[in-house]
Amino acid sequence: MYSHLRKLQIKLAEKVKICPLENTKPKLVAGGDVS
Repeated sequence: MYSHLRKLQIKLAEKVKICPLENTKPKLVAGGDVS
């Protein structure tokens, strides 16, 4: 469980680095990456 959350955090962190503007958009959550 912990490792899974850690992976998600790393994924989100990478996305923020690549395109920080996308992080503020609800589109990121709607993308289905979290699920």
